[in-house]
Amino acid sequence: MADSAMEAAAARIGIPFIREAFADRGYRADGKLLARHEPGAVLGSHVEVVEQVLQLVLHQQVVTCEKKIIPLTAQSLCIHGDHSTALASLQAIQQAFEQHQIKKKAFSIC
Repeated sequence: MADSAMEAAAARIGIPFIREAFADRGYRADGKLLARHEPGAVLGSHVEVVEQVLQLVLHQQVVTCEKKIIPLTAQSLCIHGDHSTALASLQAIQQAFEQHQIKKKAFSIC
């Protein structure tokens, strides 16, 4: 996850780290994820997911559960496959990427 202890540990020992953000999860004002049992922890529709993804990709920011806009830079997006809206979210993200001419690329850290 972006801005995590894992990222700091990777930097300390000089190994590459890919910053990840969550397309379908709610964030707090401190940049941490809401716990799964909290209201808003999982975004309820593919429309919300696409809005969050576009904020992350185009503006390097996210709107928190408190309705604050905070910076969040990520190189990778996670979408949980166990949500009922996962497929619709992925399809909507693909359409949004095409509309905004956002290119996807694979990572190579070797």
